[in-house]
Amino acid sequence: MRKVKFFLFVITVCALFASCDKMTNNGNLDGMWQLISVSYNKTGGEDSIVNVKNERVYMNFQQKLGQITPGTFRTDSMGRYLLMRFEKKSGMLKLHDFYAFYETAGPLGTERHSEEKLLTDSATTLLQPFGIDGLFANFNILKLTGSSMILQSDYARLVMRKF
Repeated sequence: MRKVKFFLFVITVCALFASCDKMTNNGNLDGMWQLISVSYNKTGGEDSIVNVKNERVYMNFQQKLGQITPGTFRTDSMGRYLLMRFEKKSGMLKLHDFYAFYETAGPLGTERHSEEKLLTDSATTLLQPFGIDGLFANFNILKLTGSSMILQSDYARLVMRKF
């Protein structure tokens, strides 16, 4: 009987360790980032740098899902926040499949209803305040540490700090 109990204990411990293998390969990218500045690339001229630190714009990355909290840039068409899929490979960060997340309260604020809408208009300017032109963005990761990140695309350069 003792051997059976010991065997069950060993199997249980092995099962516990095997079930916790959802590790990401995102490294320092995972977590909450505050957008500090956006530098828009100008053809044949100087880049225009916009300081957005006081606008309270945050980007969160976890597993393969990202979230943009628009802060003071929020509009009704944007919803409460934006969700997106992302891929991080070989020094590149690709953002795609953007969703606007809406949340409304029921009568007297008792019920909450939420809805996600996929952004499909390829000419959208909704994401431009965040350095994203259109529905897809491919960024080169110029710097990624535990405290700061710099991303560069054909459209803009984003400077962020870990929050």
